[in-house]
Amino acid sequence: MVVSSDKNAPNLSENRSLKTLLFQIFSLKNFLWFIGPLAVVFLTAYLSREFDWNKAFPFFSTWAIISPLWLLFLIFSYGLEFWRRLANSIQKVVKNFAPLVISFLALYLILLPINTRKLLGFGIIVIVYLYWAKNTLLVPKVIKKEKRRVASKDNAKKETDLLLNDVTVTETSNAQGTNFIELPLDGKRIKYLQFYINSHTGSWKAGLKVTSANDGILPLLSAESLLFHLGNGPEYNNENFGLAWYLAGTDDKYNGVIKSKKDKVKITLEVNKNNFVKCKVGRTTQFNKRINPAWLEKAYLAAWGDGTPFRVTFSNIKYKTR
Repeated sequence: MVVSSDKNAPNLSENRSLKTLLFQIFSLKNFLWFIGPLAVVFLTAYLSREFDWNKAFPFFSTWAIISPLWLLFLIFSYGLEFWRRLANSIQKVVKNFAPLVISFLALYLILLPINTRKLLGFGIIVIVYLYWAKNTLLVPKVIKKEKRRVASKDNAKKETDLLLNDVTVTETSNAQGTNFIELPLDGKRIKYLQFYINSHTGSWKAGLKVTSANDGILPLLSAESLLFHLGNGPEYNNENFGLAWYLAGTDDKYNGVIKSKKDKVKITLEVNKNNFVKCKVGRTTQFNKRINPAWLEKAYLAAWGDGTPFRVTFSNIKYKTR
């Protein structure tokens, strides 16, 4: 599911790379940057009495033609995910810029020679500052406190699970659109890992990779690693998942299908004292082999789409080290 072993593999890889590059260029984020600032520029130029609109009209026409075509491309490519991401992007813009706009409004009211408006403006600034402080100054303190608590438990009892917050990932500019999380092992080796995969799109691949200290997440297939993942797409009719694992690159591999209609799937990795690694999907063991213990020095959660937009959430992440 990551690569194909037949003679057409180079062509498939090249097509995936081109598809990934296409989505990077015409992404929703770039679309919003293309639409928003230029819309402000054209509107300002149109309303200005000093500016000759005829000079800007050819650029406006090009913008007006490209924008709907780009929008149709995004709607067709992303499907329902487009509207979810659009709503999320608008929410982020409002959250980041609304306090700034309100602050300028407050200053405008303060500068007017009316005491009531000055009082109102001052009150608005206080409210905005309290909101900003709550979401920026207080959050890091809570995170640090939680980390100290987990660390102290780990020192008292080595078998205590280390926890990570839920993380939602989408496609990136990496090879195959790969996005990932590296577990902080602090120089130790992974002993146990459990997490849930919850996908919000129709096509995706996601799972785990353990590898040596000299290796990394990319390329996904490497000589000193184990890659274990699930996948979904139109070929599975949303009733089954593709299952694949690759040990030492493509030297030892498996591709198959497992039946599951669950939206949230649990994956577990267990390592015993003899370095036998067991990977489970739900309660069923899908991989059980001995591997080089040096390949357990790094651990990643990864998701990719091979050029297709995806959104995957890793939740209830807990792990142990040795």
